[in-house]
Amino acid sequence: MAGKTETLVRIADALRGVEDVDLSLVLAGTRPEEGTVWSEHGLTPVGVAALGASAEAQAQVVEQAVEQAKRQAARGTHAVLIIDSLEQLQLAAARRALGAARAIAGGGSLTILASAPIPVGGETTIIALDPVLTALRRFPAVDLAASGTLRADMLVGEAGAEAIAKARAEVLA
Repeated sequence: MAGKTETLVRIADALRGVEDVDLSLVLAGTRPEEGTVWSEHGLTPVGVAALGASAEAQAQVVEQAVEQAKRQAARGTHAVLIIDSLEQLQLAAARRALGAARAIAGGGSLTILASAPIPVGGETTIIALDPVLTALRRFPAVDLAASGTLRADMLVGEAGAEAIAKARAEVLA
């Protein structure tokens, strides 16, 4: 299993235990064995476009999954959509998918987690993988120096954000 898929599967497993979260998955441009890994972890994709599918076909599958998740959020659900992967999508399609994430006042929310080889723009949080740790199959293979979020305080509070800043400073030193 690739490092990105391993990381996404671990996040999905953690999210499954969170009450009031509706988790869905779309596979775009992935190898068949990655689909098998997801099935073994009990998550059936709401859409699939194989590795050989055109960028347009992959974008269409992603857009359909995003629209479905947006409807769930509009009904008050806290929807989380995992996209594995944005790699083959055109930049505009990838940005549209990420831009769909939202919190609805008095309602639900839509969180989008996606893998991509490089940032595409529109991300609020980036979890970068360390290629050496990934090659050694040491998970989580997170590159702390290259990872970050715009508003850590909103995710983990002020004390948590300060701890993250301190840890990153130590890694970078």
